[in-house]
Amino acid sequence: MNLNYINRVFSLQGQEAVITGASSGIGRGIAVSLANLGANVTLLGRNQEGLAETGRQIGKEGGSCESYQVDITSEEQVEKFFQVHWDKHQRMDIFVANAGINYRAELLESEMEEIDRVIQTDYKGTIYGVIRAGKIMRKQKSGNI
Repeated sequence: MNLNYINRVFSLQGQEAVITGASSGIGRGIAVSLANLGANVTLLGRNQEGLAETGRQIGKEGGSCESYQVDITSEEQVEKFFQVHWDKHQRMDIFVANAGINYRAELLESEMEEIDRVIQTDYKGTIYGVIRAGKIMRKQKSGNI
């Protein structure tokens, strides 16, 4: 197998990637993988300790990243993050809207507060990020969500 060819074809060297829900699980795995492929990774999540652990894993494998404690259910926090990221990097090539929560209960026994929390995180939180990332990518005429 020609690893030089594979690295060249799949390289994300110099790409700016933002991953929500990067403090654990799938988000952590995506962040580490993108960093391994050469992307400059920005981690978003609510859990600062989890973000730090993801950063340690990326660093252990030779990558680097920055992290921001952001609650994606807060449109104001999302807006502030995107402004800070734009001011610092002037681009966004990859946006992974991974953050989400899981609420396991039968609908008839569910509390509306829990249902609202799932909708706020899994739907509205995703939309807040996708809209802002999409506007950046449209302006730069490139990018992937």
